[in-house]
Amino acid sequence: MKKFHLLVLVILILGSCTQSTLTDEQIEAEKAAIKDQIMTIHNAYNENNLEPLKELSSSGEFMAFGTDKSEVMKSKADWKKQMEADSKAFSAMKIEDPKNLSIVVASSGDLASAIYETDASITVDGETSPMFFRFAYTWEKEDGNWKIRQLLASMPSSGQSAEDWVAKREAQKEASNNDENIEDEN
Repeated sequence: MKKFHLLVLVILILGSCTQSTLTDEQIEAEKAAIKDQIMTIHNAYNENNLEPLKELSSSGEFMAFGTDKSEVMKSKADWKKQMEADSKAFSAMKIEDPKNLSIVVASSGDLASAIYETDASITVDGETSPMFFRFAYTWEKEDGNWKIRQLLASMPSSGQSAEDWVAKREAQKEASNNDENIEDEN
């Protein structure tokens, strides 16, 4: 009988140590909460009020890369400094709703990733320019709120895809071959 009680006790202890798994409904709710955080970021930039974003970074390990090579943020202090620089960089910005948004939430409900792209425009010295961004985030839940653990912001180029490069190289080879053929004829 003692062995049976010991077995039950071990099963109860091990059972309580396992991590709970979110239901599909809970995962969808977490995805919506992360999208809300993304929209908070967009709205803060659109209103040129980045103050609320200063507290959006994780209190733990943190890393973010901005669109410029020099924009490397490794701490909450770096993040706050970048928010201050961003707020001075433009007089107006409009970031549209995310396109091709993909959010994945860990079944434990404490870690997630989001990746998307968006159109934007920025006004500096009265001149407005169109922009296009891609973002990749890792989110971590802290005290019930989603915080940024990692961020990659990019402004992709156009005409620089692998397909474009191959087409350009083939065109250069063909032009070179044509030049050789013309020289052989002379």
